[in-house]
Amino acid sequence: MLNEGILYDKLPEDIKLSIINNETSLGNNPAIPDIYDMPFLLKIANKRFEDIKNTLAEIGEINDFEDTDINSMLAKLINKCIEIERPFRDKLEKLCVNYVIDTFNVPEDSVQINLSLSDSIDLNAPSIIVDPIDGDEDLEFDSIDSASMIRDEVYKRRILESLCMGGAISLSSNIDSYKGSIQEISSELCELYYKIIALNNYALYMKEDIGIDDKSKKQLGTVNVELGGGEQQVRITAQGKIFPVLLSETLRGFIELFISHGLPKEKKMAEIIIGKSDFLKAEPWDMRLGPSLWVLLTNSFNDITLPELPYLLKRIASLDTDNFNFLMKEVFAKTKKGRLIMSKICKNVKNDIDYDKFTDKMDKMKLDKSVIIDEFINEDEL
Repeated sequence: MLNEGILYDKLPEDIKLSIINNETSLGNNPAIPDIYDMPFLLKIANKRFEDIKNTLAEIGEINDFEDTDINSMLAKLINKCIEIERPFRDKLEKLCVNYVIDTFNVPEDSVQINLSLSDSIDLNAPSIIVDPIDGDEDLEFDSIDSASMIRDEVYKRRILESLCMGGAISLSSNIDSYKGSIQEISSELCELYYKIIALNNYALYMKEDIGIDDKSKKQLGTVNVELGGGEQQVRITAQGKIFPVLLSETLRGFIELFISHGLPKEKKMAEIIIGKSDFLKAEPWDMRLGPSLWVLLTNSFNDITLPELPYLLKRIASLDTDNFNFLMKEVFAKTKKGRLIMSKICKNVKNDIDYDKFTDKMDKMKLDKSVIIDEFINEDEL
C-alpha cells in the first residue's frame, strides 16, 4: 500500500530553485505576471503540488503490491494496465478518436487521425527533438527589431505549448467523462487510471531532472501534427502505452492544431520558432506548470463550450506578441481587466461561429442550386 509518510511535505528544493532561477520551460517569460511577493510560477507550482499530494492521499491504499517506492509503483501499475488493455486496443483507440471528435465537434474527414496503443513508442520522427535547435544563423534580418521578433515569438509559443499540454492533461484526467465507455470494456481499468494519473502527477515533482536525452527519452506517448497545405490534409499521429496517455496526446495534437494560427506565415520563420519551442526537455515542466495555467485561462471565461474552444484558442494565438503578453498577464493574475478582455474575445468567437455557420449554409445553398440547374433547368432559361 501507499505509505503517506513517503510523500514530500512541500515542493522539493531542486524544483523550487529551478523556478526561482527561471530554469523552467517558460524561462523569464514576458507573459508571466510579476506583481506578487513570491514568483508567480512558484506560487502556482506550490498549489499544484499540494493538490496533487492531497489527491494521492485521498486514494489511500494502493494495495496491488507491497512496494512503497513511487516510481516502482507507477511502473507496475502501468504494466498491469497494458496487460488488461491489450485485448481491447482496437476498441480503446476508437473510443479515443470518437471522444476527441465529440469534444471539439471536429468536422468529419477534416483531419486525418492515426492513433495506436503500443508497447513501444516511436520517438525517431524528425519532428521529435530533445533540445531546442539554433536555426537562425543563416537568416539575414532587416534590423535588430526583426531579429528580436524571433525571441518574442518563441516566448509566446512556449506559453501556448505549456497551455496545450495543460489542456490535454486536464481534459484527459476527467475520467468521469468517459468512465461509462471504459467500464463497458473492463471494470478494472478506471480505478487503475485514477491511480496511475495521481502517481504520475506526483512523480513529476520528485526530481527536477528526469534524465531525458537522445538515448533515454522515457516517453509514455507522443503526438505529431502535420499542418498540411494545398491538397494535403492535416494529419495527427498519436501513440500511447495506455489509454489515458493516448487520449492526452490526441487532445494535445488537436490543441496544437488550434494554436498553430499563432505561427508566422513565412515557413522558414515558423520552422525556426517551432525548433526553438517544441522539444522534449520542455515537456516535464509543461506538465508541471501547464495544468495550472490552463485552469487560470479557462476560469477567465464562462460562456465558451468545448466545441467553441478551437475558435477561442485560434483568436488568442493569433494576437501579436505584445497584445498576447498583455492579455496573458491579466488572465494569469485573475484581474477584472483580464476577464473584461476575455469577455470581448468570447463575443467575437461567438460571431466567428455564427459567420461560419452562415457561410456553410450559403455554400450548401449554392450546391443545392447547382444541382437544380444541372438536373432540371437549362441554365440559359434562368
